[in-house]
Amino acid sequence: MTSFHNLQIVLEQVRAILEADSGAYLEPFKSFTEQGSTEPPGLVMTELLTRLHREELDILKLLYLTSRLKATDPRDKIYALLGLIPSAQALRPDYRRSTSATLINHVQNWVEREGTLDVIFSNRLDPCTSGLPGWTPEIRAEHQAYSEWERMGVDTRFRAGYGKGADVEIFQPYQNNGETPPMMRARGIVIGELESIIGPSKSDESAPQSTTKINTGNDAGQRFIDTIFTPLQEFAARINDGTPEYETFWRTLTLNVDDRWPPGLAPDSFRVGSLLAFSKRGQSPSKKDVWFHKIKSWFNKKELNMLDYSNSSGSRGPSIDARVRFMRHMSNCIHNRTFFTTTSRKFMGLGPYGAQKGDIVVVLYGSKRCVVLRPRGAEGGGYVVIGTAYVHGVMGGELLRRDKVDETVFNLY
Repeated sequence: MTSFHNLQIVLEQVRAILEADSGAYLEPFKSFTEQGSTEPPGLVMTELLTRLHREELDILKLLYLTSRLKATDPRDKIYALLGLIPSAQALRPDYRRSTSATLINHVQNWVEREGTLDVIFSNRLDPCTSGLPGWTPEIRAEHQAYSEWERMGVDTRFRAGYGKGADVEIFQPYQNNGETPPMMRARGIVIGELESIIGPSKSDESAPQSTTKINTGNDAGQRFIDTIFTPLQEFAARINDGTPEYETFWRTLTLNVDDRWPPGLAPDSFRVGSLLAFSKRGQSPSKKDVWFHKIKSWFNKKELNMLDYSNSSGSRGPSIDARVRFMRHMSNCIHNRTFFTTTSRKFMGLGPYGAQKGDIVVVLYGSKRCVVLRPRGAEGGGYVVIGTAYVHGVMGGELLRRDKVDETVFNLY
């Protein structure tokens, strides 16, 4: 791992050079930093490497760390990383294989070695239409909808399909001029059909710290208000605090984790923050909703403007407004994601960028996250993988612990 630590030192030096030069991008580092980006990939890698260096790195973590970087040959997005992982985990580079075959080999190698389907996780801008298998990870930067979930470390708390090992079969393309993509046959459980969708929260949109004082026009904060915050506010207005439905709502928006490292369970202060964030100015809460009325009155008196919380070491940390803290965390959780409910609002979740009404969300055996699939319809049956999802009440493997499980076989293209 010596070379890895040397790389980390180099990246820290690059960060210092760029900061000392007031953000000016020096010629040798232009490709490294992607000039013009608000979060240059190289500097993002520096932050993540610093945070993750204490963990054992595998190919999946490295693919995430380098997800914003590009390669002339897509296969090098995998092959260039093999020297940074133990040789027992590495594939053998073979440029005689096509990109599709390389990705299939990557998936097969992971499933056989680890027994999980974590390798297929992706969040695409749109369903894969390039002929590559949709159930393989998206390694092309221009087709990815970058998600914050990996950086936040939320996967350490997800075990949706871990009650059983991955049960898959992979079929190579049929001999029909390459028109039929490779297929993965996987077993799992249907959670439900997506009925309502809010979002997605796009790459250039983020939640402003105040939802009442924002610039008008086409700025990113205003788009966030229009496409994400206002619809969520209207959704929240239809449910009452203190009900199981409202608890599911705010815990879904925060992935049920806090904003520390490593993440713990979402604190009740997020519920308070959500009440303050989603309450509409000029509207009086129901007199029956005593707790909400108290929260609103305290907020008006600015008695809840500051909320103390403990930092990751357990000592008292800096105070921060409950509403702002909730909005900041929610923004990270739903970045390039959609909020959805299943039919009859039985479940709520955060889905992939391209989720649509009529898609289904499932648990695949051996996957830590849930997966959103789209029926292929007239194209011959089966499903297209849209991306991964969080579904509240499912992420701990609850569905697999039921006495009766309705198992389904999914043909994935």
